[in-house]
Amino acid sequence: MNRTKLLGMGFAAAAMVALAGAALAGLSTPFGNASAAGGPPAIGMVAYGEAPGATPGQKIYATVTANGVSTTCGQGLVVDDGGPKYVVTVVADDQTAGCGLAGRTVGFYIGAASSTQGPRMAITKTTWEAAKGKQVNLTFGAPLTVRARAAFVAKAP
Repeated sequence: MNRTKLLGMGFAAAAMVALAGAALAGLSTPFGNASAAGGPPAIGMVAYGEAPGATPGQKIYATVTANGVSTTCGQGLVVDDGGPKYVVTVVADDQTAGCGLAGRTVGFYIGAASSTQGPRMAITKTTWEAAKGKQVNLTFGAPLTVRARAAFVAKAP
């Protein structure tokens, strides 16, 4: 019984020394910013809501705009849950460069509904916030114009 207590106290003391040493060395601790020391990335934002005009099964994409450049930072599917709904996780910048950072603009679009009807951009936008579920009910604009379709020829190896 005494050995068990001593062993437990030894482990506790070693853990406290390790945390103190990490703090003094300026490294991340379990209570600090892990990604600054090469730990896990920031948690993305989960956008969800209604998507009227979208068809269940259509892909939906989230884009983040930073410095005039848009990056696709998440995708999901439209589902039928008493009307078309969607859920998309928008990843953080440290997961994909150009993606989520506080204050960046997040836009959405759905894939083409058919070979003659192009994708549709959402008029609705939001701002990215880490580790947050955010309801964003979307309103889509007119389908983008399909200008031409081209066949691709590939040679099998």
